[in-house]
Amino acid sequence: MEQTLTQPELGILYVEMSAPLGFQQCLNHGQLHDEDALELHRIIADQKPDTALISLGLCGIILANHLLAKGLDDKDLNVLATELKYFSIDVVERYGRAWINAREHDKHDRDIEEELLLENAENLNAFGSIVQEIHESCDGPLALASALGQVLEYQAYAQANIAESYVEMLKNQGHIRKDFAGDPIPAPHNLQPQDRY
Repeated sequence: MEQTLTQPELGILYVEMSAPLGFQQCLNHGQLHDEDALELHRIIADQKPDTALISLGLCGIILANHLLAKGLDDKDLNVLATELKYFSIDVVERYGRAWINAREHDKHDRDIEEELLLENAENLNAFGSIVQEIHESCDGPLALASALGQVLEYQAYAQANIAESYVEMLKNQGHIRKDFAGDPIPAPHNLQPQDRY
């Protein structure tokens, strides 16, 4: 894909997505009040699934860095935090690049945008699965990380359902080209339907 996001571009994403700023504030203050949790839910729920994935990814990077900075004794939790960090970086780079190109440079690549659209629900579910494990693994002094992980988990799964329904609707209406409408990983040539060629 395209070049790595620059610091100014990342800054634009943090500000425009809004949720990561509130998420960071909660970690800075060391607590998650009910009204803060509701506000995070509201911001992410009001976004489209692809934009929500960028928001979640940015929050995921923040949460992962927070956990890794604590020098955890729990090796499994360290592995989960590392997995969350690199998964989140990947989705922010890919979806954030497409968002920046469209919003800031009025550049569109239909092939890339359709690929990201079709992968959106899968990525949201994968993100939800990682933060669910983190949420369930954190307790005691990590109760705040657990609570914030639960917010991300809920929104990731909710947005994945929306993304799946949206793609299904587009497929039924013929708005997604047939070569993009199947499994994003093609079967070996000898296993593909021959009438497609």
